[in-house]
Amino acid sequence: MTVKTDKVMAAEIEMTMVRTITVDGYRYAKPGRSLEFTAAVKPAKADQQVVWQSSDTSVATVDQNGLVKTLSPGTARITASAADGSGVTGIRKLTVYHKGRTEADWIAHRGLNTLAKENTARAFRLAGEYGFWGCECDVWETKHDADGEYDVVISHDNSFQRVFDVDRKVRSMTAGEIRSDSRLSKVCFFQEYLDICQNYGMVPVIELKDKKMSNACLRRVIDMVYQMDGGVTLDNCRLISFHAKVLARALRYCRGTYGVEPTSAYLISYSNRGKGLKAFKRARHKGFTGVSVNKDILKKKYYTYCKRHDLLLSTWVYRETKKDENVLGRHLEQYQPATLTVDGPMFED
Repeated sequence: MTVKTDKVMAAEIEMTMVRTITVDGYRYAKPGRSLEFTAAVKPAKADQQVVWQSSDTSVATVDQNGLVKTLSPGTARITASAADGSGVTGIRKLTVYHKGRTEADWIAHRGLNTLAKENTARAFRLAGEYGFWGCECDVWETKHDADGEYDVVISHDNSFQRVFDVDRKVRSMTAGEIRSDSRLSKVCFFQEYLDICQNYGMVPVIELKDKKMSNACLRRVIDMVYQMDGGVTLDNCRLISFHAKVLARALRYCRGTYGVEPTSAYLISYSNRGKGLKAFKRARHKGFTGVSVNKDILKKKYYTYCKRHDLLLSTWVYRETKKDENVLGRHLEQYQPATLTVDGPMFED
């Protein structure tokens, strides 16, 4: 029979004591979320039980299963402490944020498109009711009728298929044909969109989506904004586009005709970013106010370039998921974007 000495027994006890605890969980979230945090305890033979604690229960609480509930904006440290008396702890900082309490301005992407059909009057009104700073839309030129009349209509692309399940091209229909087609009764025209923005005090964020838009129609878009009587002005609207030449033409008209320089942003995503900083240099060369970058390609060198050359950095599009909330919070902290474009309410005000 082997008798263990006190020294051996002490060594075995020490071997089973907790050495490290790593806490994992989202670093950012909005109020009202339930988040599962985990604690990895090492070594594996050690007591795996931990005691959970929040440093600020007004910001977030945590139960003894690691379930965190976010309550109000602020920062809390979620701590898991070893239950074996070793004194080892693991900590994860959690920031709870709210759109009304960030430096960035919040834009509803094609209106509040998770609660209503995108780019429709209802989606735009809902954005206003939820208190969004800005509301984004996509503008297209309709077909000219026999008298040469046309209008500016709002649609994601050159087809009504995506939203209304109608297999017709936007540019193949006159304004009259669109209005008389019962299947397209919820199509929103640009003037109605501007009126909604004005009624709710939202900034119009106008994406010049139609690459083939005529100079006459492009001028009409600008003229319609300028002629608004109230909160919507050419000074406070936003002009954005993937098409640098179209955006540049619009800005030249604004300057030449009205002596106004609206805020402008060159949209950048996978398809047009090019190598290195090519797209950002293009935006600077064209004289745009800034860039709006797909959140999935956002990186430090883009932020650094924009800061160095006084380009406003904006980003899009975030969805109502815990993952995107976490990404959005990280981007707010790391890149300080001027605006954030989101798909859903994100927050209940």
